Amino acid sequence: MCGIAGAVALSPSAAPRREVVEEMSRCIAHRGPDGEGLWTSPSGRVMMAHRRLAIIDLATGDQPQFSPDGRFALVFNGEIYNYKELRAELEREGCTFRTQSDTEVLLHLIAREGDACVERLRGMFCFAAWDAQREQLLVARDRVGKKPFYWSVRDGIFYFASSLEAVHAALGAPRTLDMAALDDYLTLGWVPAPRTIFAGIHKLEPSVVMTLDQHGARSRVYWDLAADRDPFEGSLDDAADALLPMLREATRIRLRADVPLGIFLSGGIDSSLVTAMAMQEDATLHTYSIRFDDVESDESGFAARVAEHLGASHHIIDAPAASTDRLPTLIRHFGEPFADSSAIPTSVLAQYARQHVTVALGGDGGDEGFAGYSWYQTFHKVRRLGNMIPAGCRLGRGAADCAWRSTERLRTAARPRVARPARARTGERCAAIRRASYPARRRRAAQLVRRCAVRAAPRRGDRSVGDDRAVQSHRGECPPPHAVGRHAHVPGRLPQRQGRRGDDGSGARSARPVAGPGGVALRPVAPRCAPGRRAWREGGAADVAGALRPAGALRAPQAGLHAARASLAARGDAHAAHGAPAVRSAAVVRRAAPRGDPAPGRRAPASRARSCRPAVCAPRARRLAHLGVSRVSGVRRAIAHAACGLGVDAMARRARVPSLLVVCYHGIRPDESASRHWLLLPQSALERQLRWLRSSYDVYPIDEALARLSAGEGRRPMAAITFDDGYRSNATLALPVLQALGLPATIYLTTGHLDSGALLWTTWLDLVLQPLGAAPRWLADRCAAVAPDTKEALKRMASGDREALLSQLREEVANDARVQSSLARHAPDFAMLTWDEVRAAARSRLLTFGGHTVTHPIVSRLPDADVEAEIGMSMDRVTREVDAITRTFAYPNGRAIDFDARAVDAVRRHGGTAAVSTIEGINRRDLQPFALRRLVVGDRDTDDAVFRLRAAGLWSVAA
Repeated sequence: MCGIAGAVALSPSAAPRREVVEEMSRCIAHRGPDGEGLWTSPSGRVMMAHRRLAIIDLATGDQPQFSPDGRFALVFNGEIYNYKELRAELEREGCTFRTQSDTEVLLHLIAREGDACVERLRGMFCFAAWDAQREQLLVARDRVGKKPFYWSVRDGIFYFASSLEAVHAALGAPRTLDMAALDDYLTLGWVPAPRTIFAGIHKLEPSVVMTLDQHGARSRVYWDLAADRDPFEGSLDDAADALLPMLREATRIRLRADVPLGIFLSGGIDSSLVTAMAMQEDATLHTYSIRFDDVESDESGFAARVAEHLGASHHIIDAPAASTDRLPTLIRHFGEPFADSSAIPTSVLAQYARQHVTVALGGDGGDEGFAGYSWYQTFHKVRRLGNMIPAGCRLGRGAADCAWRSTERLRTAARPRVARPARARTGERCAAIRRASYPARRRRAAQLVRRCAVRAAPRRGDRSVGDDRAVQSHRGECPPPHAVGRHAHVPGRLPQRQGRRGDDGSGARSARPVAGPGGVALRPVAPRCAPGRRAWREGGAADVAGALRPAGALRAPQAGLHAARASLAARGDAHAAHGAPAVRSAAVVRRAAPRGDPAPGRRAPASRARSCRPAVCAPRARRLAHLGVSRVSGVRRAIAHAACGLGVDAMARRARVPSLLVVCYHGIRPDESASRHWLLLPQSALERQLRWLRSSYDVYPIDEALARLSAGEGRRPMAAITFDDGYRSNATLALPVLQALGLPATIYLTTGHLDSGALLWTTWLDLVLQPLGAAPRWLADRCAAVAPDTKEALKRMASGDREALLSQLREEVANDARVQSSLARHAPDFAMLTWDEVRAAARSRLLTFGGHTVTHPIVSRLPDADVEAEIGMSMDRVTREVDAITRTFAYPNGRAIDFDARAVDAVRRHGGTAAVSTIEGINRRDLQPFALRRLVVGDRDTDDAVFRLRAAGLWSVAA
């Protein structure tokens, strides 16, 4: 809301200088454009500065504020959301008020209750209050650390401020990196309180109140998220019903402001719930979302659909292509390194929204509190494995412990190749987690709640500080209702399964009334990320790595930067994304350490410095990478085999009965074929996988499997086998294997390519670009306006526009010997079926056929008429041509962003009862029938143990 700074002499001989505090105030000027104040105590021992962003009581809310008797002076940053209720209570007790601000309410509470007042506050805040009678300073920070508070002591003077830069200005000494904090950052992605990246400067921990005087400092924790609470006795629906009024209240009190308000809407569960609750209070609110060219990051379509469903006035902001140019400015405002790339889009969004509103609510904090991210589910699965292992195998858990320790050694030994290279060593990682874990607060809580608390207390606070700085750099504010409130206690009172944010968790059930068309807000959670991952992959990472080379910066062994740079050089551009987090982390550390300050570690001799130019892959590796072929590392294979050897996959399958695994194949290639493409699985691998499926699952046609799952039938997990696109190899290579094993399958046909003699255009493009190495400049330029990746851009285009560009490309490469040779060698493995071949295959009585559109576009990007035509014509054609049909449909690409409510409606109108996606997962009885999950299998899945772990839903455990 504002910025605070100050200096307090802790001994009679010390005295702060006014010019120092004035400089500190200038350093926080961006946090408060609406007013400023600076106060010096009569004794000269205390100075306090304030920069105001006016939200409540615009006329009389200036600071510092003073108690009527002059005993207390207060500077305060943030907002007390329940200030009206507290004010009414204080007025009943005889207090009188001169202003309408929440600051004066806090001042009266401090005067009456001292440091105990913080336990009654609901909000995001930090403050400093001077008690002239006791000559004592009281400072406190909100429960989850939404508002920053830095402090340091030098020459008997306690300096504090809302920014690290302001404290640096007061100290006036060279900055020295704290090596333990550097380990924390490179391990965890943030520097947990009380450390900062610089030695001698500290952060006040979340939910801590501290008093200081000439005798020293005393602090205590006033709030505990993970403390034991009475178990919730109701059902899951009861829990969901209990959550809604709590969230409604949390949202309502955050709408208390005397300035315009809006909402940052991503279209996910959390921001959609906040929007729905806020719209019930004020139907005129505007919502804001950001649109990226990178389809992996873009969620603007989901946000628009939720906004339309809720009747909100929605604004979509296009992210600038060079949004990473904001990094230097952001790092300056952050003051210390951060690994939360969402600060970049948050800054873009805040800059636009600030033209219309001062305060924008957001959905931050829900995924941490309700275990929304996939790694929470992974942790839950790992904890369950110990209980699932039979006693004979468990041997007092020793065998399992030994196995996991062994695989951890493998992972550690190969960390420069398979893990984030800049992460600290295993021992340092454990030490960093211990330092960040606040063990006393979570000692008796359930395992999952403890894990959430690790993220929800220090992590949520430190990441939310990132949001605070990104938004306040544009003179705005973003209070998240999910961050703290009465509903934040609910997950800790629920059984683990109910407390988690899954398809069947309490958080998801609470969101169903506002989930939007097709349940868009209930899609799988995607961690927030900045756009431009492809930019890192295509040279950006190497550019940053090159920037690290001069001056021998940050070559500390702890940072592992040498391994990060070597990893990028070894993997090349195609795999640079794996090393990019390490290099980004290192780049931020380097930027945060000013030139001339001591850098950690030894400086490498110039003669030994290695070049960090973008690496050039070997020709074969480059070709395979272009075709999407990747290899599972030897370390991961070892982990997978160890897990399967313990029977982990079998135990996980048994725990999920009834359930349905839908396996998705594409093309099949002969084992001796030279064609390598991610969608071509060797025939021998297919046979091994299908034989294992037959022994481990009850395999049914997909329609029958769905009916049985709905009825809750089966003592074993069920499976269904599917093939996408309609390749000839499905009939010539896959069908004989199916016949030998007696297994049914479904083939989804791209009907426009059958009988045409042409390859599927996506495959043709891969085979053309493989020998060229890259798209021609004219094609890349035409596509750049749609998406950075050429193929992705073509998928998003209307069919006519795409075909025009492909026709031009065909003419250009018609006489290119390299391209024609590539097509001649590999095209037979990608040939499409004819309708005669489809009818012949149907006579096997093992195959059924369904629609997969006409031309394989991304249907969510099409206009309404094209959505209807692509889906309807495809399904109708299959029905006319063959009797053995399925009532299910397959979305092209199949990611959550690739289909929408219009596609669902079109499938229904043409007789469809379900549709399959490529969202990975296992289907349970509470499935969403028009977003069925599948396991997509390709060339990278030839290892049997890896396939088995993926089929069990446990690959993330081994990975």
